[in-house]
Amino acid sequence: MEQQRLHTSFSKICEYAEQYALDRESENTHDMRSHYASADPHDLHASAAECSFIAQLAQTVDARTVIAFGSDNEMEVQYLTETLPSGSLITVVNAHSKTGPGMRNSYSPARSNTNNVKLRTVTADINEYLPRLNENDYDMVILGNGDGDPQQIAAASSRLLRPQGVLLITDVLALRSRTSNGGVINPADRSDHTVSMRDLIAQFSEAEDYASVLLPVGSGILFCTRQ
Repeated sequence: MEQQRLHTSFSKICEYAEQYALDRESENTHDMRSHYASADPHDLHASAAECSFIAQLAQTVDARTVIAFGSDNEMEVQYLTETLPSGSLITVVNAHSKTGPGMRNSYSPARSNTNNVKLRTVTADINEYLPRLNENDYDMVILGNGDGDPQQIAAASSRLLRPQGVLLITDVLALRSRTSNGGVINPADRSDHTVSMRDLIAQFSEAEDYASVLLPVGSGILFCTRQ
């Protein structure tokens, strides 16, 4: 009985936290979220609570250079453009050409980039693009869903990040993937993305070059700090 009550309370806590974040979204960000929701109700994006956490964390660690991999990180990047200090650089890497122009349009200076944050979108095979990136060049790496190999990107993050840099693996519980059948918390879900996320959680729990914690924020964030 107590366990059931705790589960119900936790669910309500998550709803309350999400509404708290939604109520504080800028008008432009809220319009952007509504646009994505109406364009494809099955194409799930990061929750407001998750985006708020990422933006707050970026401020806390004084991130100036952020690189985001994946095809589902529009909302996280939007929050960062409103949060990072002037002159910061966000690089978004995705294999699909349709993402680049859309991303640039969404974050045009006239609409959202009041902080003069630079946004660079790269359309490339992520696994081929990784070796071209400079070592110790980034304060934060965000790994979302996409066509790249999550294991390869996660492994490369230790080379890309500065010491004490942050790696965030979003949707680490695999709840937003179209192929998900309950995600990581469902032992019967053996979809590719779910299996990859299980492997990453296990890998970082034993990694010597990272300190990590699994957070029940949004659809799950694996928060890793390079040692």
